[in-house]
Amino acid sequence: QQRGLHSEAVVSLQQALRTPIRPQAAGEVPDHPTAPWHTWSMLGASYSKLGKHVAAIKTLTRAVELYPSHTNTQQQPLSLPHIKWMLAENQLLVGQCDEAVQSCEQALSALEPSSPLATVITVVLAQALYERGVLLDSEGHSSFRKCAELLNSVQQRCPTSTCVPSLIGHAFTHSHMLPITSLAKPSDPQQDEMRYQERLKQLRNGSRSYQRAIHQSPFQAQHWNDLAVNLSLLNSPVMQLQQTSDTNVSDTHRNAAMSASHSAVTLSPNNSAYWITLGV
Repeated sequence: QQRGLHSEAVVSLQQALRTPIRPQAAGEVPDHPTAPWHTWSMLGASYSKLGKHVAAIKTLTRAVELYPSHTNTQQQPLSLPHIKWMLAENQLLVGQCDEAVQSCEQALSALEPSSPLATVITVVLAQALYERGVLLDSEGHSSFRKCAELLNSVQQRCPTSTCVPSLIGHAFTHSHMLPITSLAKPSDPQQDEMRYQERLKQLRNGSRSYQRAIHQSPFQAQHWNDLAVNLSLLNSPVMQLQQTSDTNVSDTHRNAAMSASHSAVTLSPNNSAYWITLGV
C-alpha cells in the first residue's frame, strides 16, 4: 500500500479475508471466517485510494463493527477514530452527509479536542455540515453556522492553515440563503430588518475569511473568485432594497467585486466560470 500498489493490495487483502483464521479440523464444515478488523480497515483504505467509495464504506463499516470485539491490540495499524474518519470522508464523497456527520461526531467523542487527529476530523465534520446545508437549501443556515463555528475553532488552533479560511468563507456566504422577508405571511418590517442585519453580518464575515485565504495564498484564483461572488451578493438587488444609506457602499462593493473577479481571470484565464463571474 505504501508503494501505491492499491489494486494489488486489494487482491491480497481479499485473499486474507477468505483465509480461515484457524486450521479446519478433519470433517469439519468450514464457516465464513471472522477477519481481523485491521484487515477490513486496510481494505477500505485501498478502496478509497482507488476511488471505489461505496466499497470503502462497506468495508470500513465492517471494520468498525468488528473493532470492539477485537482483543489483540498490540499491533494496531489504525485506531477506531481513525477508521471512522476514513469512513466519514468516503460517506461525504458519495453524498451521505448525515452519515458523515455522525461518523465524525462519534470519532471526536473518543479523542482529546487538542489532538492533531481531532483537528483533521473537525475539518471533515465542517465540510459535511456545509454540504448538508447546501442540500437543505434555504433551511440549511444552521448547518452553515455550525460549520463556521467549528472552522473558527480550528483556525485558532492552526492559524497557518491554508484551506480553513476559504471553507469559513463558504459557510458564511451560504448563510445568506436565510430569507430576508417571509413569503408565507405579511411582512414584518422589524423582523425583515433583523434578517437583513443577520445576512449582512454573515456575508461580511465571509468576505473577511476569503481575504484571509487570499493573504495566505495570493495566487489561488479560486479564492479571488469566491471573494468576487461574495461581494456581488453584498451588492445584490435584494440587499440594496434594504439599504437606507447612500450608494457609496454599493459602489465600493461593486468595484471590489470587479477587482477580485479580474484577479481570478488573470490568474486562470482558461476557467470559464471565472469569466461568468466577471460578466455577472
